[in-house]
Amino acid sequence: MKNSKNTALFCISAAIGSAVFAACSSDIPQSPGQSDNVEDTPGPDSIPVPNGGTFRLTLLASAKDKGPRVSIDEGSVENSQNVIRWDAGDEIMVWTGNGPENLTPCRFHTEKGGNTSATFTATTDQPVESTFYLGYYPYHSTLSLEQSVSVMVPTDGSIVQTKADDSHHLSPYRPMYTLPVTRAESDTVLTGLQFRQLTSLFVFHIMNGSGKTAEMESVTVKADKPVFHPEGLFHIPLHANEDESPQVIPTVSTSHTALTFQGETFSVSDKGNVSGYLPILPSADLDGVSLSVELESGGKTFESLQIDGTQVGQFRQGYFYVFNLRLNPDNTLALDPILEEWEKGDVTDIPI
Repeated sequence: MKNSKNTALFCISAAIGSAVFAACSSDIPQSPGQSDNVEDTPGPDSIPVPNGGTFRLTLLASAKDKGPRVSIDEGSVENSQNVIRWDAGDEIMVWTGNGPENLTPCRFHTEKGGNTSATFTATTDQPVESTFYLGYYPYHSTLSLEQSVSVMVPTDGSIVQTKADDSHHLSPYRPMYTLPVTRAESDTVLTGLQFRQLTSLFVFHIMNGSGKTAEMESVTVKADKPVFHPEGLFHIPLHANEDESPQVIPTVSTSHTALTFQGETFSVSDKGNVSGYLPILPSADLDGVSLSVELESGGKTFESLQIDGTQVGQFRQGYFYVFNLRLNPDNTLALDPILEEWEKGDVTDIPI
């Protein structure tokens, strides 16, 4: 080991009990996927650690019911298990100290990720107290507890999925927060952090029934009112209140949101299937709103029948919405939407 810095190792555990390790840093480089240039920023493994040992902490994180939905394992959607997944390169911020006025920002980084559990590492100049702590995902260097966090989930088609049936492109667009944890004494084990998602998720299952190979290019959900939000502000709560659910406050609204497909895996043979994943910021009220889905394929646009937004109610924080699409031989697009709650696994059909 080299030089004069200490390494703080943390453990994050999902609700089913597997361990996840993480670490804290007071040197805070920018995270991938953010606006700042991070090309020359050294990762945690390049930061020196101290001679003669390490300062170790353990962080146990979970969610109130089934565990944090940082992301999903694609196959688990089919059977409503909704297994969590940390992706390689994921980073989270944890502030830890002895109170709201004395907190050290800590960067958590995982090299490999993993389903249910993953190993996170980073470094710190000195040991940190842990009688008061809270967290936010994803990490970026401009995060502040004194100012609202700017949350961006593009709706203009700039979210691109490059592999069929793969949701790894969601990494920059799935913000989560925790309520703060307070305890009487510092300890090497940090417990009680519960990550809560701020976004909703559209899941598109697309079947090619056209009678020939089809190139899937993009899918768009449209509304006759501006109910989608590419930008918003979120204030990370410094006081625990289980009865409240802080949300992103929209600052920009538009009437559509789109996912772009790129890559050879979106060339779908007849009777073949492909799945796409599009995050959105929740919409509070869909009463009286008409919705439809457009599929771009082979340079042509196919549009579904209208969905009555009143039947949906709202795109709720922490829910995902499954759209089963079928491209027919007569060049029509059939749509069977399903509403599914992320936390409880309830399934409700949306009437059309």
